[in-house]
Amino acid sequence: MTDDTTDHDDPVDDQLPAPLSRKKLWLFRLIAMVVIPLLLLGGLELALRIVGYGYPTAYFVHAKGADVYSVNSQFGLRFFTPEMNRRAGPAYIAKDKVAGSYRIFVLGGSAAQGVPDPAYSFGEILKTMLSETYPDATFEVVPTAMTAINSHVVLPVARDCAKYEPDLFIVYMGNNEVVGPFGAGTVFDGFNSDLGVIRAKIASRKWKIIQLTSNIGHRMRAGSGTPKWESMAMFMDNHVPANDPRMAGVYSHFQSNLEDICKAAYSEGADTLVCTVGSNLQDCAPFASEHKAGLTAEQLAQWDQAYQAGIALAEAGEDAEALAAFQQAEAIDTDYAELRFRMAQCYRATGQDELARQAFVAARNLDVLRFRADTRINTIVRDVASSHQNEKVHLVDVEAAMAKPGPSGEARIAGSEFFYEHVHMTFEGNYQVAAALFPQVVDQLPEAIRSQSPNPQIPSLASCADAMGMNQAQRAQLLLYVLDMTARQPFLGQFDYDERRADMQREYDRLQRELELDENRPFGDPS
Repeated sequence: MTDDTTDHDDPVDDQLPAPLSRKKLWLFRLIAMVVIPLLLLGGLELALRIVGYGYPTAYFVHAKGADVYSVNSQFGLRFFTPEMNRRAGPAYIAKDKVAGSYRIFVLGGSAAQGVPDPAYSFGEILKTMLSETYPDATFEVVPTAMTAINSHVVLPVARDCAKYEPDLFIVYMGNNEVVGPFGAGTVFDGFNSDLGVIRAKIASRKWKIIQLTSNIGHRMRAGSGTPKWESMAMFMDNHVPANDPRMAGVYSHFQSNLEDICKAAYSEGADTLVCTVGSNLQDCAPFASEHKAGLTAEQLAQWDQAYQAGIALAEAGEDAEALAAFQQAEAIDTDYAELRFRMAQCYRATGQDELARQAFVAARNLDVLRFRADTRINTIVRDVASSHQNEKVHLVDVEAAMAKPGPSGEARIAGSEFFYEHVHMTFEGNYQVAAALFPQVVDQLPEAIRSQSPNPQIPSLASCADAMGMNQAQRAQLLLYVLDMTARQPFLGQFDYDERRADMQREYDRLQRELELDENRPFGDPS
């Protein structure tokens, strides 16, 4: 019997496709895992934009029915929940400047905004000074400052402002570096030591998909009690000691952001005035204090005994003896902010003004509720100005200006003459900042404007107050606002709260009595 089997290809095998090469297999896997999801996400992003979902992220948006741009009320949603969204005051600008006008953008937090009333901010006073000195020129001073923001927020604001033909940026910021978004003591977006990660998060929120997912997450959490805006009281549990390792990141981020703000101005040919930040040293006790780590129970007991003895002696008017007791406590623990503040008061009372200044500064730097720019923040401002002079960056040393001797030559440590509480300024304080800015602004003006007044003098406090309608009635209204603002934490925790509040209440009552006699009395008129 013969075998009919012959060697030939199986027709079934001919119909099977050749196996994929390893390279093609991975290519298809890559398409399935990356390309297709990206296409789907891109389609969803496009669809969300077509239907108008989400919020615009630019600082300025086109105002409907007008050829101007206004502040975007939803800008803050990139950094705050809807319940906590912060808004800048209203501002309107034309994208194209009027020929010959000079456009200034003021950037920063609530102190730059002019709390308690932006109408009397240093930016508005500066505009009054410039208009009075150069009446034939047009000055646009555009406020962009917002409460609770820090340099992570100011940088995108600055980059948006750079699109609108700026002549000058004025940057006054630093108080919120720890408590603002991405700071070490914040209640908003948490701290991250990697600045690139922070900037990526901020940039990603321009995408409608990210806004959608954030909105869904927010709605899911809303039932469990969404945090509401409670001003400074929200941060009461967020203590950040001066030696907290996260502070290195805070300072590094501040410097990088400030440098990039200056670059945004320089890229459009604008100058930048960077300001050191003033704070109430003499009349604002620390909000919270902590002992240094590692003290034994015995050391704490010894410290407290000396500390309480010093308090009793100071209250009895025995300042030299109180200082000696406080120094015994200091030998055990130098980190307790309130101790350094009480020592500063004793130094001041015994005529040791330089030691008083140093102790007041130390008390501010050691305050673990970090609502004031500390020494390192102001050092960074000075360093950036020094190292970027070739990029049209100039220093305005507000902190130094507030420490200059008073009219009678007496030593001056910034206090209640310039500040209502910790950082928000009185009219005199805002005038002091504007007066420090004025010569530097004049130096940057184009010759066509500067030649109108070759040797300008800084307009007086009284002339600015008169031009701006600042009278005793306005002063009383501002003080009433501050009385309400400080009637809660963290102010209630300051050891001298009752005394400071009583002083403020007496001043308000005095103004009210005067207004009953003459409500049109000029601002600051003692008669």
